[in-house]
Amino acid sequence: MKLYVWNKPYNVSYGGAIVYAVADSEEAARALAMVAPVSEYGYDPSHEQAGDLDINRPADRVIDLPCAEIYQWQE
Repeated sequence: MKLYVWNKPYNVSYGGAIVYAVADSEEAARALAMVAPVSEYGYDPSHEQAGDLDINRPADRVIDLPCAEIYQWQE
């Protein structure tokens, strides 16, 4: 299993978007991402599927699992 990450899968007005998917292959990760719930400022059930994602390109990052990363976020 690996963690597949796509940066900026679609444009949003409030910063950036990102897609994470854990799967055995990039094709499987892409398929999971296309039907996953979307979180926009928290989970919003009116956005039930990702559908319009631009992830037909290679993942921006592929990370072996298990993994851990720490980020400091500031505004």
